[in-house]
Amino acid sequence: LAVGAIVIMATYASYEMVDTQYKKNIDVANMHTSGRSIMQIIERDVRMAGFEYRHTSGANKGKKAFSSSIATPLDITDSGNKCCDEVKVIYDYFNEDTKVVKRIQIHYFTIKKDTPKKGKRYRLYKQVNDILPTAKTRPAEVMADFVEDLQFENIVKDSSLYYGSDYGLGMTIVDPVTRKNVGSIKGTRVGAIAF
Repeated sequence: LAVGAIVIMATYASYEMVDTQYKKNIDVANMHTSGRSIMQIIERDVRMAGFEYRHTSGANKGKKAFSSSIATPLDITDSGNKCCDEVKVIYDYFNEDTKVVKRIQIHYFTIKKDTPKKGKRYRLYKQVNDILPTAKTRPAEVMADFVEDLQFENIVKDSSLYYGSDYGLGMTIVDPVTRKNVGSIKGTRVGAIAF
């Protein structure tokens, strides 16, 4: 009985250790999957920066939906080495179902939350606001909790930041410091922003 009890206890302890490690591995895998999904959402919006919808049929075919151009399609607020950067993206969104075009601004930002038991943490928010034809501010939605840092980095070797514009026919070069257009590259697609 004593030997059997020791074997059973050792087996149970081994099982509990393996089960705990398995749950930790599942949690880490879920965290990585969630992080990749969030980055894909942000990446999709950043790639749309500056898109100005043009009508595809009828009397307005080829004309822009809105007379005003997008002055600052991509606005990055650099926090330096502290948490966290922010990004605002502006583009025209066409709803296939309702056939309505809106110019929207999407803002990704974090807010620090202090909790007594868990220490400091940041929450990542996404806020989508309508700009045209009617301005409308919407509440921000939580995308992730316990964010350690969010940094946007220019991966081009020079000091310029590239983003798509002009119906995908070219790229606009923007100085990241002054945020002014300094040129363009026609007929090229460049992916030059990293998260």
